[in-house]
Amino acid sequence: MKRHLLLTSALVFGFVLTSSTTYAESIDQSIQNQNQKIQDIEQNQKQLSQEVAQLTADIKQYQTQYEQTLTQKNKKEIEVNELNQKSIDLADKIAKRSDKIRELARSTQMNQKSDSVLTALLEAESIGDFLSKSYSMYTFVQANQNLLDQQVADKNELEKVKTQATAALEKINEQITTLQKTNEKLTKAKLSLEVKQNELNASLAQEQAKKDQYIKQKEAAEKAQQEALAKLKAQQAAQAAAQKQAQANQAVTSGNIPASRPATSGGWNPPLSSLVVTSRFGYREDPNGYSGNRHDGIDFAGSYGTPVYASRSGNVASSGYDPSAGNYVIINHGDGYYSYYLHLSSILVSSGNVSAGQTIGLMGTTGNSTGVHLHFGIATTPNWRGFIDPGPILGV
Repeated sequence: MKRHLLLTSALVFGFVLTSSTTYAESIDQSIQNQNQKIQDIEQNQKQLSQEVAQLTADIKQYQTQYEQTLTQKNKKEIEVNELNQKSIDLADKIAKRSDKIRELARSTQMNQKSDSVLTALLEAESIGDFLSKSYSMYTFVQANQNLLDQQVADKNELEKVKTQATAALEKINEQITTLQKTNEKLTKAKLSLEVKQNELNASLAQEQAKKDQYIKQKEAAEKAQQEALAKLKAQQAAQAAAQKQAQANQAVTSGNIPASRPATSGGWNPPLSSLVVTSRFGYREDPNGYSGNRHDGIDFAGSYGTPVYASRSGNVASSGYDPSAGNYVIINHGDGYYSYYLHLSSILVSSGNVSAGQTIGLMGTTGNSTGVHLHFGIATTPNWRGFIDPGPILGV
């Protein structure tokens, strides 16, 4: 029956070990998937960074063009303003000169007789004198008229230049408007890419967090796998101990191990043929960090498989395995006292009556033990409470 239980336990732990391995492999695949996602996001980040860098360069270039064009605009505006002012000044000068010419002409006419040509003819000393006076009058009028015509021509040329400058200024304004729109479009595109970058950063952080979670799960799975291996080894060790127990039982049957030892009259008998105390009842330093500093019995040294005897006759209250006590037997002596035998390698009685000096098990180191020994205890209950010091009772 015990071999069947041990085999079942081994199969269960083997299934747990296989499941842990499969789970760890599944987590590895999840981690690999996360790595691929992270790699894709990082690639997208790299591409976006390149696009943002290009847009930044384009924006800088357009800003430079905008500043240069704005400088040209300012120069052109100054030039147009200067041309406008020149046009105004020239027009004023032309008007004033025209007025003077007209005034001079009227004055000349008023100072001369209405028959000035006839008068000039009569007063002329000769025909040559007459022609000379007439030509002088014509030359005076013609000179002023030429000056007026030249000023008008200058004004027309100035207006032409001003028109060309105004047209150039309008063209520059159109260029500035186009540059502003292009710059605004590029800026919006850059902002859009920066938003995508932020989204990718958030996605990267999220996927990285998932990867970290998978890594923790993998570590937990590996730890569970190691624990399963440790438990499997413990079960294998227990199976080996069970085989030794079967061999011990066979040895008892064949007479290799005494079924009992001579009982003394009255009182308590030693549970071993030779008592060597290694740890007494009461306070002691915890030997392995799990037992605590309170020792509820006496530890006796011995070798593996040494027979363990019932200290007094009685009835087996319980026997079995406990993670701390290992293989154990508890005997009810019927007078309010119970004797405890712990860390046995084999249990040779499981129920019924026992007599004083009867072999009830073999010494071992099962359970929470640091080496082969027998833990012997005496208590007033079968429930692992009410322990008293067995030293004075056994005389050790």
